[in-house]
Amino acid sequence: MSPTTPPNIVLTGHLKPGQERIYAHLPFPVPPGIGQLHLRYGYNDRIDSDPMLAGGNTLDLGLFDERGINAGSPGFRGWSGSAKDELTIAPNWATPPYRASIIGPGTWHVLLGPYKVGPRGLDYRVEIWLDPESALPTAPRPPIPREHGASPQP
Repeated sequence: MSPTTPPNIVLTGHLKPGQERIYAHLPFPVPPGIGQLHLRYGYNDRIDSDPMLAGGNTLDLGLFDERGINAGSPGFRGWSGSAKDELTIAPNWATPPYRASIIGPGTWHVLLGPYKVGPRGLDYRVEIWLDPESALPTAPRPPIPREHGASPQP
């Protein structure tokens, strides 16, 4: 899924050669009332994570919510390494291996793990969409009238 509207938040930066395996936490604000978060990232000179390959970049991705960024924190939402370019989190569903749960307001963190940084450096761009329309209803939905439901008759 790639949103068709411009992202709410864009985070960009540059990592230099020698910054491999130094994790970067990128904080971003999440306001109250968000029902779904979608994140997409990209970077230059992408190469596979095969340890025999060199000369390019491999950037891993993870996410923490407002509950904290410490090791073992309940705020850890997931880590996909460099296997995924985008992810979605909602109260009842999330892109595997990320955890579904309510999108709490506060400061969230994208976790970038530069596994490889090539000679030109690594330029990254993280785009984040915050969708209030996907919020859970505040009141239960009314039941579907029986005459509009599925019929047991063929």
